[in-house]
Amino acid sequence: MDKYFNLEYRGEGNCAMVFADPQTRQVYRLVKSNATRKVKKLLRASVTNHDEELSHKINMFVRKELEKVISYMNNIMKPLLSSRYVVTPNLKILHKKFGEQAVLLAGEARPAHRKNSPADNVDPDVQCALVLPDCCFVCNSDLNESSAVSSFGNSMHLNSPICQEDLRRSNSCCSADSQESSPIAEHLDDSLDANSSAGDEVDEVDSYSFSSAFYLGNERMEDSSLHICELRDIRDVQDVSEVRSCLDTTNSMAGSVKSDGEPVFTLSIEIKPKKSFMTKSSSDDFNQVCRFCMHQHLKTKSGQWPQTSSYCPLDLFSGNKHRMKHALWSLIKTPQNNLKICKNGKEVYGSEIRQNLSAILSTWFPSNPNRTKKLISVFLDLVIEVLLTRPSTDQNSDPCPAKPGTPVRSFCSQKCDSSSFVYCEDEKSEELPQGCVLEKIYSLQSLDDLDIEGVYPLYKQLKTRMEKEPWLINHWCLNGPYDDVSWLLGRDGEHLSDLDPDSLDYAVLKVKRFLVSKTLQDCSIIAAIQPVTKSSIQHKQDFLRFDGDLYNFSVKVIDLDPKPFEKVETYYRQASDIAKTFAETSSAFTKDCDSF
Repeated sequence: MDKYFNLEYRGEGNCAMVFADPQTRQVYRLVKSNATRKVKKLLRASVTNHDEELSHKINMFVRKELEKVISYMNNIMKPLLSSRYVVTPNLKILHKKFGEQAVLLAGEARPAHRKNSPADNVDPDVQCALVLPDCCFVCNSDLNESSAVSSFGNSMHLNSPICQEDLRRSNSCCSADSQESSPIAEHLDDSLDANSSAGDEVDEVDSYSFSSAFYLGNERMEDSSLHICELRDIRDVQDVSEVRSCLDTTNSMAGSVKSDGEPVFTLSIEIKPKKSFMTKSSSDDFNQVCRFCMHQHLKTKSGQWPQTSSYCPLDLFSGNKHRMKHALWSLIKTPQNNLKICKNGKEVYGSEIRQNLSAILSTWFPSNPNRTKKLISVFLDLVIEVLLTRPSTDQNSDPCPAKPGTPVRSFCSQKCDSSSFVYCEDEKSEELPQGCVLEKIYSLQSLDDLDIEGVYPLYKQLKTRMEKEPWLINHWCLNGPYDDVSWLLGRDGEHLSDLDPDSLDYAVLKVKRFLVSKTLQDCSIIAAIQPVTKSSIQHKQDFLRFDGDLYNFSVKVIDLDPKPFEKVETYYRQASDIAKTFAETSSAFTKDCDSF
């Protein structure tokens, strides 16, 4: 059983449990019984041997769903976001005892409320998982396509002969289900991303045991002055000796590079940014507050979180470094499931863990006697530079082709009334650099210009038609296949401008764009950063010069599962609950103000 001892519990949601292998730096997303409960109930009626046959059908069905996730990420998300930001997972066959042993190893690391429910454990019938590189470490684009062989169990690729034979058997076992939408997809799309520790709808209530020694100290949140930095692009340098020569020059500046004898570890910051703009609503009251900030009232009312978050996504996506830094400070103050900081893959700061970040940063930053600002503030400045860095070689830097003629940064100057950012009279509107990770995410989020209020009638129109002609869901590819971006553009490369707004094809494309936007509204960004040493230099890495120091870094977008067509109904109910709770809260606040 020694082969299991390397596994480290990374986190879990309602439908997935995540483990990391620190030796191979791979992450495993295992399917939980919660995710397969509905499909098991449907399949039992057609199964005679309730043990072997049902187990086989469940395993094959999940494999097909996971294969669909891989196809969506590889053929839709990667072309739209660029291969620099998207890591495509592999589907691996696991040893039969893999999931069981992993749960045992998690032990006390799991939240207490997860341990007593059998549905919260890994499904023993599912012997496959999504596996991908651990994005908490710096990795370059060339590694995205790598598929190192796992040291656990009987791991193999999807195209192996054994796996192909299993999938052929799957086609015969599940042919009756292939003509209808997947009941499991609605659960799997909410599952935890392989590098994430909490899902959007399964927020864990934390104790908020703030460490006053760490957080602000004598530094005020209102201090939005930014650290002066110099961004020098040496990422096109192919000869390592040239970079080392640059480091020799840099070494003449005090403490600009950590010496090879010093321990160097990687810090990663995971941000779940959420929706980056406000869509015009029929209610003027809802045009002043973004969806994330309105949703906070529902989350606190339902007990998901003890207090509302002070973070507003519109600040992060503004492109204005003062507003962006305010957003990052707000995440530090109230991380919820929107922020997690890891040291060599181990969480050191988030909703559940609050280690002393200043102490960690003091051993991470290269020694620099000229640095006078507090280290947390400097680190956030560095994170901003990483998020705004435009890749030097990005073959997919153009905005999404599915939105022709529309300015992709038209919303960046929006302001949310719930944000606590204090504007100066001379505060300037900024634009996100085209090709940076935030601009890429924003561009795809803005594919939806109707929001659920405008999309839901189109969804009902399509659903009514499909009740009469069920084959249309496959004809319109509403739940795949995700062979290429034509799934999003329509048949024969159709664009919305070519279609009659009253046509069914127009409704199909609008709903598809909404679902792609929702994927990007639920995604997470992981920025992994490491100070440069001479011995750590490798070919084809990104280097960032910041405040006289050099850093390796990589930025990846995770949690990019497709959203099923049926999920529109859930979004509509949720939006109604959010609007109702926000209206009640706003009304109560107004009454309180009027009483003074």
